[in-house]
Amino acid sequence: MNIVQIALFTCKRHIRDYKMVIALTLFPVLIIFILGQALDSSQMAPKQMNSIKVGYWFETPIPALETLLHSNSLQEVAEVQAYPSMDEAVRDIDQGIVDSLVIYENGKVQVISSNEKSMIYPIISSMLQAQKVGEITSDTVNENAVHEMNLSKAYVKDQIIVTEGKVPRGIDYYSVTMLFQCLFFGTILAVLSVIRDSLNRTSERSATAPITNWEYVMGKMIGNVTVLFIFALFIVLFTKFVYGANWNGSWWVILASILLYIVIAIGFGLCIAYLTRNTGVSSIFVMFGAIFFSLSSGGFAREVGPTLEKISLFSPNHYAQEAIFDAVYRGSSFATSSYEIIILVIMAALMIALSLLVGRREWAW
Repeated sequence: MNIVQIALFTCKRHIRDYKMVIALTLFPVLIIFILGQALDSSQMAPKQMNSIKVGYWFETPIPALETLLHSNSLQEVAEVQAYPSMDEAVRDIDQGIVDSLVIYENGKVQVISSNEKSMIYPIISSMLQAQKVGEITSDTVNENAVHEMNLSKAYVKDQIIVTEGKVPRGIDYYSVTMLFQCLFFGTILAVLSVIRDSLNRTSERSATAPITNWEYVMGKMIGNVTVLFIFALFIVLFTKFVYGANWNGSWWVILASILLYIVIAIGFGLCIAYLTRNTGVSSIFVMFGAIFFSLSSGGFAREVGPTLEKISLFSPNHYAQEAIFDAVYRGSSFATSSYEIIILVIMAALMIALSLLVGRREWAW
């Protein structure tokens, strides 16, 4: 009963702080909108490529291969045009009007480039390899780099390239990564709940009441987690129904990942507050943690360096984001996402235990 009362008191205090409520709800949705719209067209590519000009000529029509050449993925990096005859296509590549040619003749696909380093070949090659199409070989003819791909006619005609819903747009990606970054900033709730009690002598009165230290800390933990979880649900629902962000995955995985992450963040905040007893110093730790964990886990850009990638294995952001992305874009269930969930459970349990341990100083203060 003591835990419930402390949790309710903590919730009421935070909800009445309208400035904090605005900061932890409106600020995240604004940041998600700005970043999502700014990088939406590149589908989160870490670098922009200069557009290359590609022409193609087919001896006989292949609708599926034309669909591949005009797919959204290829259109992002190439300007594609069809040629009515082989002679016109060869003339344009000789004059440098196009950089590469895709030719289908005698049951074989050839990618001919005007230089030794064909940019379009690895793109088309990887797209076809992803669909497990034949064996790919390459050689050089004259001054042009010619890459040949053995392609089954029947297979090509039946193959349709579909990427929608399988690759996150900017708004989809940042709705997840910025959610967790902002939730870590929400750790300040735990800091304020401890510092305010110290300043108002509430903790001293609690120490003389029939309340154990673990009840007091757990009450703080539950109250702060509840408030931050409500804020998180608001952000998720807002980005889903207002921005149209893709949250169409297992809600068990999504909600479990968010809840466990919040427990970790609040536990971190309680520990920092108990150790420093200073709002300013605690805020610095919170800001550093939020930026560091998010940066190492691809919060700002999908691709990170090898060093940050190794560091991300110690970041709760990494496991929470991976669990949600797997649920949304790979159809993972609660069972198949067990690895990430288990890691988050372990981290959450450690932070709760550490909070209880450090929180004992509250009674000795």
